[in-house]
Amino acid sequence: MEKDFTKYEYVNVTILKSLAGLCRESYEAFGWEVMGNTRGKDECIHMRRSRNVRERNRLMAEQRKMEDALMAIEEYEQKKSLTPVMFAIMTGLIGAGWLIASVIAISYRHMILFTIFEIIGFIVCAMAMVVYNWESDRHKDDYAAEENALYDKIYEACEKADRILGN
Repeated sequence: MEKDFTKYEYVNVTILKSLAGLCRESYEAFGWEVMGNTRGKDECIHMRRSRNVRERNRLMAEQRKMEDALMAIEEYEQKKSLTPVMFAIMTGLIGAGWLIASVIAISYRHMILFTIFEIIGFIVCAMAMVVYNWESDRHKDDYAAEENALYDKIYEACEKADRILGN
């Protein structure tokens, strides 16, 4: 009795949760089978594919194009959130400075200054989230044209992979 043995190649891809669906679909177009995923801060997708693939070199060249485009989209997504996070942190630090000033005022028994500084400190700290949301809305379309071009590259690579695999 002879058993058929299938050789597989395996890959684990870690990507932002917002791009996990696109990543999964793209890799499936290249013949990868999703075995599972691990969720954390990012999503890690575990996949396998049979090593017996026709025109493997052409397929891998297209896969590299798709992976490069996915990585570039991920970088743009991270760049879009960097500025709002930095502004929110700075706002929170300024609010903390006012709270420190209120502690200093109370140590010198200036209740009026303590109350004023404390109120200002709490308001400014609470504004950190408002600043984050405002900046996020302002920067959400900064890289839209570049991201759309990268999405087109991904779809084009997937279509070529589909033709190579003969599906």
